[in-house]
Order: sequence, then C-alpha cells, then structure tokens
Amino acid sequence: MPSIFGSILSNLSINIPRRIGKATLSLGSAVVTDSQITTDDVIILTGQNGGILGGIVRVSAINPGVSFTILSTNLLDTAVIGYVIF
Repeated sequence: MPSIFGSILSNLSINIPRRIGKATLSLGSAVVTDSQITTDDVIILTGQNGGILGGIVRVSAINPGVSFTILSTNLLDTAVIGYVIF
C-alpha cells in the first residue's frame, strides 16, 4: 500500500529562489536594478540589521527587465531590506 506522505510529497511544487539580495532604503524607498525581473515574479522582503525601519515595506512597482521598487509606509525609513525573488 502506498504511503500517504509519499503521495503528498510527490505533488508538492518546490520553487527555488532565483535571486537574493539587499537594498538600503533612502527616504523610505529603494530601486533595485534587475534585468531579469518580470511582473510574474514573487518578491519577499524582510528587514535586516542596520538603519531605521518604522514602517511596513512592500514592492510598489515592477518595471520588467529593468528594476523593482521597494517602498515603506514611513518615508523616514533608512533600513537595509533583504529580498528573495521567486
């Protein structure tokens, strides 16, 4: 009899990060140059050590093949933001 776990695991889709990096906010935003970025990409952001992060960060724009923009809700933020692109 097949294992239920084997069946579940065989149906999982694993996405491997394509790129990782860091960007430093200046006045609450940062533009990250990336010639491979597409509008279908998923970008995960997280605060790193350094700077001030008082707001919530998000990807506010993607310019395919050129860059993406990270924006904080606090325009005074100067934090280092880590990103992972799937």
